[in-house]
Amino acid sequence: MKEIIKAEDIELIYQSAESLSIKKAVKMLFSKDKENILVKFKALDKVSFSIEEGKVYGIIGNNGAGKSTLLRILSGVMSPTAGTIERNYKTINLLALGVGFSREISGYDNIFLNGMLLGFSKDEIMKKLNDIVEYSELGDFIYKPMKTYSSGMVSRLGFSIAIHLKPEVLLIDEVLSVGDVKFREKSFNSIRKVISDNDTTVVIVSHSISQIKDLCDRVIWIEKGKLIAAGDTKNILETYTRVNNEIITLEQAKEEIKENIKVDDNTLYADISTYKLVLNNSEELTYLNKIYDYSKIFRTGDNSEVKITVRRLPNDDLIIYFEISNSENQKIKIKTDFIRGRNNFDKLYKKPEYSPQYGENKLTGPSSFYDLENGSMLISKIVHYREMEAIYDDETKSILKEFKYERNPIKNNPDSIEIAFDRGTEKAAFFIMLSKQKLFRNFDNMKNYMLYHFNNLYENKLKSSFFQLPDGAYTKLPYSIDPFTRDGYNINITANVNNDIFELYQSTNERFYYNTIINGILQQYIYNFSNGAFPERHLSTTLRDSTGITPPYVNINSNSLFMLAQSDFFESVGSIPNHDPIPKYLDFLIEISENKDSVYTMKDGVFFPVFIKENPSALFEATLPDQLLITRLSLKALKRYKAEKYKELHDKIINMLTYTKDNWINKETQNLYSKINIKDSKFNFYGEAFPKTLLNEMTLYKDDYTAVFNNFSENIINDFIQILENKR
Repeated sequence: MKEIIKAEDIELIYQSAESLSIKKAVKMLFSKDKENILVKFKALDKVSFSIEEGKVYGIIGNNGAGKSTLLRILSGVMSPTAGTIERNYKTINLLALGVGFSREISGYDNIFLNGMLLGFSKDEIMKKLNDIVEYSELGDFIYKPMKTYSSGMVSRLGFSIAIHLKPEVLLIDEVLSVGDVKFREKSFNSIRKVISDNDTTVVIVSHSISQIKDLCDRVIWIEKGKLIAAGDTKNILETYTRVNNEIITLEQAKEEIKENIKVDDNTLYADISTYKLVLNNSEELTYLNKIYDYSKIFRTGDNSEVKITVRRLPNDDLIIYFEISNSENQKIKIKTDFIRGRNNFDKLYKKPEYSPQYGENKLTGPSSFYDLENGSMLISKIVHYREMEAIYDDETKSILKEFKYERNPIKNNPDSIEIAFDRGTEKAAFFIMLSKQKLFRNFDNMKNYMLYHFNNLYENKLKSSFFQLPDGAYTKLPYSIDPFTRDGYNINITANVNNDIFELYQSTNERFYYNTIINGILQQYIYNFSNGAFPERHLSTTLRDSTGITPPYVNINSNSLFMLAQSDFFESVGSIPNHDPIPKYLDFLIEISENKDSVYTMKDGVFFPVFIKENPSALFEATLPDQLLITRLSLKALKRYKAEKYKELHDKIINMLTYTKDNWINKETQNLYSKINIKDSKFNFYGEAFPKTLLNEMTLYKDDYTAVFNNFSENIINDFIQILENKR
């Protein structure tokens, strides 16, 4: 991310005349040694931080901390006495009472004065003039001298100019609290709009903690001219509030918010006993303008490194990922809250039978659930792996992780966990789920989940995984994978976000399930989302040989299941602010459907192949269940958004089914086929359907359809339901 402003060791010293008593003034008048009556005051003292492009920063501190002074230095209105400011922008606006205005001329003329100072031409200002005047709500006062304005009127005009003549950097000094309630709400919403556009960097000084919390990605905290902290809004505001409520001192606060990780030779120490892990100067990753991930690399020993990623979930629980590279007898020691109990379910594990498709899945389960003094924690097993890739003629790649082995960490003390790594370990990873509350309030619910997990493993169902990195949950790949390995693993977007997990959450309301689902969603949207869908990174030789497709390509089945699971979850629970999984995915499908070379078509009917890439040399097969998933998504979107394009997408698939109705029926078994492809330039229907599974999918479609329309009897799916019910 580009640094748009960088401050290094900036200082500002004011000089002001000392107030003198008559006695002291007379003494100085007749004294040969004139005393210096100028008093120096250090308003800012070696303050360093950086501001990244497109982010929103809040500056907090008590009265006299130096907040407004700092803002004026950032704007260039004032220059620091010492230190340096690097500026990488063309336009900046300081929105503060009285700044940038001439009191002697009218508000109308000040619009042009202020706009030209920002670098806008007269023509550019004229285009926005009416909007600026209307928004300011000044009426005829716009033509009167600004010396006749109240502070609220000045604020309105300045604010209106700032949001209509948007600079690259907008600095706001307390003006969100000026004016009547209606205008404050209006201005607050306008700032939200500026922030959501992602093309303006915003720095806000405000005494309103709720404003800072709602608007800001990061916080800069100063007191008496000194930097106390810069970074995560949530952590810093929590500590700032505790200081102001006199729960802790400022010195205690500095200790509390400083990085609680240290490296000593080949050992990394991480303290999570306070249910937080602070990473200073970390890389920050966002979704929908909100920071969720904080990541930093720590060097240990001669050649080793540990990458730590801290993910804060919307409920403030943490997922902490540890990725280890090139270990040289490296150790990680994690200090925890007091461990009251530990539950390990390895005894429930049953080795899966060999699968013709997947071979041997060597993953097991988590290491343990820990009951802590105040909360709880899950720690995964440590998975050792190496990275593999195959490179194709078009310079695309198939990438995967080759599993080596996994093992449990070692518990040494009642309040710590120790992990040791072998010399020469290429890659290893584990993660921690940490909560101030209980992940499972009921032991039976915890045990039932582990039974569910191990049964799925035994049956070679890829429905959950504890081999996780920040970008996703990794599950077993088929033997046909390229490059070949018997132990290939890659991201499965439905592994921990599926209807099974959602139903477990609905029936138990356990925190673990909520965290699992939300974490799985954030993994994908932060790291893998592209043009409305989630492309695959790996390639099977079967797919390569039959279609010529290379990564990235989209798996329609897994994407549709992932979108449906999210939709069901959010309709019942609600979660990530502003997140809506369906529209962009359906827009992606609509665009694909218009490319006749990428889909199966007949007249105005469309079917989507399982694997989609624009203009493949040949189409992969399409399945009936996949088309049902897409029509269900279309119906949900149509009900929610009333947009005609979603009805058109739904109708295209139903049309295709209608045109090919008779071909789906197996004349010998009177059951339905499940797949379609093109053979000898003709549609080929094949693959025996599982009647119960297909009937369930069609019944769910019927429920979604009747929620939008009244008459279902003429729908082709109704005819197929009759066939399947006769097969039960």
